[in-house]
Amino acid sequence: MKWHLFIAFSFLTLAATSQIKKLTYLEILYDQGHYKKVYKKSNRLLKESSLTAKNSILLFHALSEYMLSQEKRKYSFEKAISNYKDVCASDTEYYLRNTYGNYIHDLQSGLINQIIFLEKEGNKKKSKKIYKLYNEIFINEIPYSNIINYESENVSTYTGTKNEILEYAKKYIGVPYVYGGTSSK
Repeated sequence: MKWHLFIAFSFLTLAATSQIKKLTYLEILYDQGHYKKVYKKSNRLLKESSLTAKNSILLFHALSEYMLSQEKRKYSFEKAISNYKDVCASDTEYYLRNTYGNYIHDLQSGLINQIIFLEKEGNKKKSKKIYKLYNEIFINEIPYSNIINYESENVSTYTGTKNEILEYAKKYIGVPYVYGGTSSK
């Protein structure tokens, strides 16, 4: 009987550990901008019924679909937002939104940029529709006039900083590491 309990406990521990690895892998892929891979892998993972981290995976699925919908019509902006709303509805204690806030910022600044772009293009009706959606999702009562008068570069300061750091780091790809050294030798 003790062996049965030990085996069951070991199995549950391994299952939880593998899910954490899969979620970490999704995070890494998302960080690297492989939104299509994140979308496909998260879609596959969501079909598994035994997942405990289903909401986290659904979050990455929604975020990757949103990012892809900005580039290709094949992916649905509406479905991405709907999935994000589902994540928020089940995340009553704001655990996921606090944990993955830096990823959610991509969605938030993307929506603001869309509002600004549509307004500048003269599509005020669609701009207002996305503004309403933005306030519904993020519960921010930012006046519409404040958003449209805000310059697009200022909205995504975090994303800009992130991109600047990545560009700086890319300069050092291929440079050999000198262990414990301070000189060029």
